[in-house]
Amino acid sequence: MTAVKGAKVWAELNERQRLYLSTIFGVDQAAEANIRARSARWERTPTASEWRQVTYDIKVPKDAQLGVGYTSVQHTLRRQGEHDPGSGSTLAALKKRELITATYDQVEVFPFGWVPRIRVRLTTLGRAAARAGKGITTPVSPPRGLMARWSFAALARLYVAGERGLHIGPTSDRVDEAPSWNTLLHLRDRREGSLIYEFEHRVRLSDLGRGHYSVHHACYRELYPDIDAPSPAEQPDGAHAGLADHRVRPSGV
Repeated sequence: MTAVKGAKVWAELNERQRLYLSTIFGVDQAAEANIRARSARWERTPTASEWRQVTYDIKVPKDAQLGVGYTSVQHTLRRQGEHDPGSGSTLAALKKRELITATYDQVEVFPFGWVPRIRVRLTTLGRAAARAGKGITTPVSPPRGLMARWSFAALARLYVAGERGLHIGPTSDRVDEAPSWNTLLHLRDRREGSLIYEFEHRVRLSDLGRGHYSVHHACYRELYPDIDAPSPAEQPDGAHAGLADHRVRPSGV
């Protein structure tokens, strides 16, 4: 229903409001892609409540020639010839429609000291409206039998680790450190059997795990294209060509 309502709201916006919403959405999606890439590298990341905040304006003197003092949102709007001192009314209209929320605070900027800042965040409805405007469908949910993003990221890491596997528990070598125990449980306690094998404080993929990775690799590439998941060394009989193969699920796969 959110997607349908989003399309309806988008149709009701004027051109200026659409431009502002889609520009904020673009910055939001760039931040999301950055977080996904960092997560795939197992880096610490801020909470969504923080990185979803898009800086709209920082009240410092703006150099019209050099573009100094403009945020990413303002730079994009200026390239479209749509940013002017009256932009606050457009933000207010988006807030009134509950497409964004706004936070007003201060940030320290050298050499100006503490200056006012405006940050905006898309609501669920706002993101749905922006997707509708760009013709983007809702992200595909994993079909039955496939796993969530974080579980597959762990599966891919274990596939790359090979027979040596990864060390269970904290280690000074993060490259050799296995995913969290909770993630491993998702790989172990599956209906079809465990996808992992534990040995000598280490963990590697079981034969079933390697088989799952090889059969469904193309499906996961469609679901999570940003996760570093190398192609399987061998293509087994019955390997899926993509998510379309889950419309009619082959027996025994």
